Amino acid sequence: MQLLNAAMRAIQDHGLQNLTLKKVTDIASVTPAVVSFHFANKQGLLAETLRHLAVEFDSQLQMRIEGVEDPREKLRCIVRMMLDEEIASERHVAVWYTFMGERGWQQFYNGVIAKYDRRFWDFILNCFTERARQLGCRPSNHVVEASTRGFIGMLDGFWQEILFDGSSLDRAAAAQLCGTYLDLLDSAFRNAKDRK
Repeated sequence: MQLLNAAMRAIQDHGLQNLTLKKVTDIASVTPAVVSFHFANKQGLLAETLRHLAVEFDSQLQMRIEGVEDPREKLRCIVRMMLDEEIASERHVAVWYTFMGERGWQQFYNGVIAKYDRRFWDFILNCFTERARQLGCRPSNHVVEASTRGFIGMLDGFWQEILFDGSSLDRAAAAQLCGTYLDLLDSAFRNAKDRK
């Protein structure tokens, strides 16, 4: 874990292209031999760092929604998680976006993250489908997909704020805005029901 934390800090400080094992070992206060013992090379260390973030994110989601039945509350759990100061720390967000944006790593990123992204997307899509039915509406796939895209887009927007200036984001206000968005969607679902 010490090496993974050091790798995340090195990625945040230097990016992937300028990152060296020496920078990681200096941050971790270990010798290069320690890294070599655990990982075949720099790519192996970076790959494991990304996997660790993905598994941590997925585990947190499963833990937070465990026992939660109401779809609206599940969506609120996601908001709280996505704005959590540990899950969405400036360092974690910087690492996510670095892997997404750095040439040469995008294919690897997609390979590691695709199944987690799909599961996250499907989960939110199902929440909106359940919520619409709860409100007496049978929305089209188009409406549910638009709701899902808007919700994820809003959360991504807050992560971008964290990336560029994390200290300026009022996380409580961001959570309130997400709640307002969910209220608007509830109104849209009710209106769709009334138009039948």
